[in-house]
Amino acid sequence: MLTTIFVSLHIRKIKMNDNGIYHTQKTSEINFSEDILIPIKTGKVIDKLFSFSEGIMPATIILVPGESGVGKTTLILQLFGMVKEADLTRKVLFVSSEMNSIHIFKYKRRVNFENLEVCMLSESKTPYQELLSILQEGWDIVFLDSFEDTVNKLKRQLKKPKEYIENELLDLMDSIRRGNNDCKKFTTFFCTQHMTKAGVYKGSTNLKHMTDGMLELHCDGDESYAEFTKNRDGRKGERLYYSINNDGITFDVERFNNRDNVKLSIVQDNNEESLIEQEFDKMFSIEKPFKKIGR
Repeated sequence: MLTTIFVSLHIRKIKMNDNGIYHTQKTSEINFSEDILIPIKTGKVIDKLFSFSEGIMPATIILVPGESGVGKTTLILQLFGMVKEADLTRKVLFVSSEMNSIHIFKYKRRVNFENLEVCMLSESKTPYQELLSILQEGWDIVFLDSFEDTVNKLKRQLKKPKEYIENELLDLMDSIRRGNNDCKKFTTFFCTQHMTKAGVYKGSTNLKHMTDGMLELHCDGDESYAEFTKNRDGRKGERLYYSINNDGITFDVERFNNRDNVKLSIVQDNNEESLIEQEFDKMFSIEKPFKKIGR
């Protein structure tokens, strides 16, 4: 029989029999709408970073850690502006728990995100109710800036332990991204988190484990780059370099597009070195030592 169990902020249906809850199900029983496989595209080079389908995949949670000043908020807001430029029908939401309306007014002068909807949790007296209500509307992409500050805002209102609030928020995000909202949208969440200057992640372990991707932002001397260190939908370890200026963020498109040529050049160099070593060994009759295998 189907028993409805209330878990945190949403309802889950779990199969049960007389002996208890089933813990397994067949993969053939796991089905979603094909919409979950259609990427959200910006038409820019950053699409290639996100997935093999070259775009932001629906129903994903992407963690964006980075040290202060590396451009976390700027990059995601500019990304959202690109999404709206590519498709005005896309619903994107910026949930700000850090910046207030004055900060937003100044920020939008240099970063193109004029058409974005903003939820100002930083100025809300009832952030819990406001966040629940707005997320229920249904969005293509939601940006929580930051996850930690959102948890702290809810914690101050509800006067509950931080771990409890964190789990409630994660359950809510998981429910919304599965299409449990008014528009039945498979929402993607971007969540910024802080990193130490040593490059050590500083934030929720539960969020880190739940994410589909970790898009780390680093500053290496005069160069800044974005790199997935975890990515269930695409490649990891590829760097997209960028610079921050008065107009926002500029991506180094040529450098990113030449990354395959650079990798090929390194492989060729290694092969050439190996051939030279072999010719050297033949010339001087150097035999490679081998390990005798006994019985």
